[in-house]
Amino acid sequence: MKLKVKVAALQRRAADLQEQAERLGAAGQVKQRAVSDRSRCTGCGLCEELCPLGAIRVTYVANIDAERCAGCGICVENCPQGAIHLVSTETTPATGPKNA
Repeated sequence: MKLKVKVAALQRRAADLQEQAERLGAAGQVKQRAVSDRSRCTGCGLCEELCPLGAIRVTYVANIDAERCAGCGICVENCPQGAIHLVSTETTPATGPKNA
């Protein structure tokens, strides 16, 4: 029962963050995005399941679409391996060695 309550709460938070991300993205204010550390990712898929914008696909490891990512941090907060972190979009290229 507790798991259902937690899932429902996460779904509500994801919906709120998706709405916020869409507003920020439309205004061009997104200042950060998620990147995955392929050496730490186990491919569990939790990030893909929780991403409100569908910016993550897991094929062995998490692959984050920099164009879709709004930097909400849900994946960072919930990654059990600590394999995802946020970086500034002003100083980091859209693709890098740790992000596919």
